[in-house]
Amino acid sequence: MAGKHPKYVQELLGHASISITLDTYSHVIEGMDGGLGDAMDEAL
Repeated sequence: MAGKHPKYVQELLGHASISITLDTYSHVIEGMDGGLGDAMDEAL
C-alpha cells in the first residue's frame, strides 16, 4: 500500500467495502497490530 490510506486502496482495487480490503490486507499493513505484540511482552 506504500503508505496510502486503506480507503484509497479500496477504491483502486474496486472492493465494494473497506472491510473487504482490510480483511484481505491487514496482515501486511505496517502498524495494524496497534502495538499488541509489545503490550503482550510487557504484560508477561
